[in-house]
Amino acid sequence: PGLAETPGLHLGRPRYDLTMPAAQKASLDVIDDVLEPGESVVLQELALLFEPGGGLKKREAEGWLVVSDRRLIFGTGRHGVLLDLPLAHIQLPITIKRKLMSDHLLVHADGRTHTFVTSGSAAAHIVRAIDATAG
Repeated sequence: PGLAETPGLHLGRPRYDLTMPAAQKASLDVIDDVLEPGESVVLQELALLFEPGGGLKKREAEGWLVVSDRRLIFGTGRHGVLLDLPLAHIQLPITIKRKLMSDHLLVHADGRTHTFVTSGSAAAHIVRAIDATAG
């Protein structure tokens, strides 16, 4: 299905009209559901997560990588939130490896390395958002 038909994805249809300004929401309901009161989305990008865990047998999961003012969250419409890392647990610097037309973003936290694949400049935007928010 296209993005507009993805379960749990709301494009232009805010869920929390009365409690959260549209600019602070995620594009995926399951991520909005885990945001705490007063927490806001700083940046969100489509990404691929390698070795997602969470009981998934697949080697990768495609979904939304969200940087809030408190944490890094990765979720999919089908599998929910697969990664939820407080920004304080992320070890800087974050590594970006360019592979053809995509970037591999390596995030080290809690003794593990989480690998995301993003398009072009998205990885640099994610790193800047984490640096600005965590700093």
